[in-house]
Amino acid sequence: MKILHTLFGNLRHGTLHRAPFFWHIAGLWAVGGAAVMAIVVGLGLNQPTEGMTPEQADQAVRDALGPVVRTVLVLVAAVFLLAQVNMIAKRLRDTGLPGWLTLVAVVAVTGLVSGFISPAAGGLVNIVFWLALLFTPPRAFARRRG
Repeated sequence: MKILHTLFGNLRHGTLHRAPFFWHIAGLWAVGGAAVMAIVVGLGLNQPTEGMTPEQADQAVRDALGPVVRTVLVLVAAVFLLAQVNMIAKRLRDTGLPGWLTLVAVVAVTGLVSGFISPAAGGLVNIVFWLALLFTPPRAFARRRG
């Protein structure tokens, strides 16, 4: 159960090095992507939408899912999001930055750039942030004791 501890444990003080961060995030995205694909394929096989407008197809899918399934999907997405932001905060702490505070700042900057400049520029900020997380060495921003 070490993976559950990595994903959901140590919300305030945990750290995560570069390689484990990469593999945990990649695994989380793979599982999430597989779940989404299974849902999409399942809906595609069971819900004919040929000849419908996009709005009609969207409504048909919503009707096919029902409120209980939609609620479960939202809860599962929330669990995946919590695991992802926890791992990002841990990786930020591993670099010597305050985890949650830095994450909130990056989300705010990305949102402002997306809103005021363009969504593509916000995506570029997001890519730069991910690359920085992957390549910044541990304790790079830690205070030096002198």
